[in-house]
Amino acid sequence: MKNRTVTVFGGTGFLGSRIVEQLYAAGASVRVASRHPDRARARFGHAIPKVEAVEADVHSEDSVASAVADAYAVVNAVSLYVERGNETFQSVHVRAAERIARQARERRVERLVHVVATSLLARHPGAEGYAGFADFSMYSLEVAGGHFIGGFGRIVDLPAGALATPT
Repeated sequence: MKNRTVTVFGGTGFLGSRIVEQLYAAGASVRVASRHPDRARARFGHAIPKVEAVEADVHSEDSVASAVADAYAVVNAVSLYVERGNETFQSVHVRAAERIARQARERRVERLVHVVATSLLARHPGAEGYAGFADFSMYSLEVAGGHFIGGFGRIVDLPAGALATPT
């Protein structure tokens, strides 16, 4: 992983920021793609010098294409828990996931990781109010799956426990 660039969409979020930290610890150069790159700079600042914050919008083909250019790997850790305006489960968990997968394949990215946290959400108290989210996230995996299989070989489904922090 040393000296390889990994683009992380959602790298300023709860799970994404931990992915960024782990990639950095493994020696990767990390590009955090966010609509608000200042948040990535504030989050990682000078503590992690090999983190590059770039402005990117998962709803824009050109923006996603630019963010994944010359990357060895791409991680999609973007998530939406509450719909607001144009930010819907469909737009984020289906269309944006498909866009990221397609652009990664077209740019000949070697590895793609698509994070779907529905199994974690299902364990969360009050998760019954997020049934639509779970449905769209699973659909997102199916839609983007065609791009994963076509360009990346296989899908690995990790159990929620694999993401748990040891106590």
